[in-house]
Amino acid sequence: AVYHAAKLPNEKQYPFIDWLYKLEQEVIGLPREDVALYLHVPAERSQQLVEKRGKKDMYEENIDMQKAVERLYLELATHRSGWKTIECMEGTTLRTREAIHKDILDVLAANGVL
Repeated sequence: AVYHAAKLPNEKQYPFIDWLYKLEQEVIGLPREDVALYLHVPAERSQQLVEKRGKKDMYEENIDMQKAVERLYLELATHRSGWKTIECMEGTTLRTREAIHKDILDVLAANGVL
């Protein structure tokens, strides 16, 4: 939803996301998520990690698109119930997988998923 919404003008992004959620949950009958985790890495740092990998997909080629996606995810995680943000950076350093994993387990436990 977010990647498609990011392609739209700002004023059409949230109506699109709302429409898609309604389609998925009310029309198709998919269940509402108990908790959604957003693993936040700033777009600039994400680009650096992709550069190391050496291969970009069509979304990773466009930093402006990545920044729009980041903004939308941060806003959704702030305003939607059940959405939680896990910060994957500590200052300018990427946190360890183990530290991020612990945060994920803590959020899942606190929300009754585990």
